Amino acid sequence: MPQEEALDLGRQIAMHGRENFVREFRKSLGKPKHQQQPSGIQKWPAPARYAFIVAILALCLFGLVSMPAREWTRLLVLVVMVMAIYGISAWIAYRRFCNWVDYLIANYAAHVARGGR
Repeated sequence: MPQEEALDLGRQIAMHGRENFVREFRKSLGKPKHQQQPSGIQKWPAPARYAFIVAILALCLFGLVSMPAREWTRLLVLVVMVMAIYGISAWIAYRRFCNWVDYLIANYAAHVARGGR
């Protein structure tokens, strides 16, 4: 990132507050970016999406009930492992983001202390 952009971003963070900036990042964790969605693809209407999700969950529940207890335990362990990996990676991303924000603020503060605007 060019120095000018870093200073501008540091100024914006200092003006609006670090917590607001970090809170917005936390809210965006796990959500797809709007820019990544191709413009030609449209979302399903909300009732169709909910019906699809309920149907998938019903199929998964039926599959769990029909599994032997031993296989169900393996599946549970797999789900816990995946959730743990997701949680740990989200925590690492959050910590790295906080460190980056602190760097931007410190860089901007040093620039102002040197007499910059």
